[in-house]
Amino acid sequence: MWLLGKLLLNRMNIPLRRSAFAAQRCPPSKGELVARWLRYLLLARAHSLISKHTMPRRKIIPYDPELKNRARHLRKNSTRSEGLLWQRLKGKQMKGYAFYRQRPMDRYIVDFFCPELMLAIEIDGLSHLFRGEADLERQARLESLGVRFLRFGDLEIKRNLNEVLDILTLWIEMFEAQEQG
Repeated sequence: MWLLGKLLLNRMNIPLRRSAFAAQRCPPSKGELVARWLRYLLLARAHSLISKHTMPRRKIIPYDPELKNRARHLRKNSTRSEGLLWQRLKGKQMKGYAFYRQRPMDRYIVDFFCPELMLAIEIDGLSHLFRGEADLERQARLESLGVRFLRFGDLEIKRNLNEVLDILTLWIEMFEAQEQG
């Protein structure tokens, strides 16, 4: 705690107080440290010293509240391929990114969604067989809101799950490289 306080105070150009009994520096009390840190944050915000890159904000996509119960129902009654993929995505297993399943967005529900990557993963099974045009319209609408899509077939996940995960890992690595430079 003392080292953190020393680093913060040096960063803020605030002199450390001296002990009356010794010529050495003393750590500030917790209350002083908190007060100084809050003052620094307020000044930094006022002077725009904290950029958007140090404090990223997630884009919030509103959704129809009626979809919440439908999404809950879909989570409880997932398909086998959704369950297989979910076992490998949940708990930040995919390169440390949090994925959510059956996520309501706008007027739709996507199978899997990662808000940090703004990535939706759709599994096209029998329910998507005759809805090709509606799926493309839905995808275009969500892409206009900044969501990126990856689509996999139901059988592709059941037969080649490791290849699907490799494709997803490669996509994330390309995204990270693009964000860095």
